[in-house]
Amino acid sequence: MQMAIRLSKNKFIEFLLQCISLSSPEGITTTFGTVILILIFLNPQHVSFPDFCIVNKMFGRCPACGTTRALACFLKGEFSESIKYNSNVILVAPSVIAVFLKNLAKVAFRHKTGLSAWTSQVREIVVGNQRRETRL
Repeated sequence: MQMAIRLSKNKFIEFLLQCISLSSPEGITTTFGTVILILIFLNPQHVSFPDFCIVNKMFGRCPACGTTRALACFLKGEFSESIKYNSNVILVAPSVIAVFLKNLAKVAFRHKTGLSAWTSQVREIVVGNQRRETRL
């Protein structure tokens, strides 16, 4: 029993490391998918981020400032609003979506049965690990 829990924890940690390091198509797909979902539900008008930008403080204008808000608006279909936050969204948003879709296709074709096998594997790693920890 203890060995099964240890193996499950190792799989979970390995999966988290893949997501953090973006070292596999599964990790990239999971991370980008999560970020895209968060940005879709993020309301940029009600969120204020602290201004830690050194470039903005030194030069007065940073080419990256406002990108998070711009992506959130872009993913909701508010294109004119997204360009107001940062005009770089015209290049960044399609790139983020292309990377996500490319890796999603890799995941789907890597697993013979498609995405359903991969999602059930991810669910087993995450939920199965939580179930085992509650039994202890």
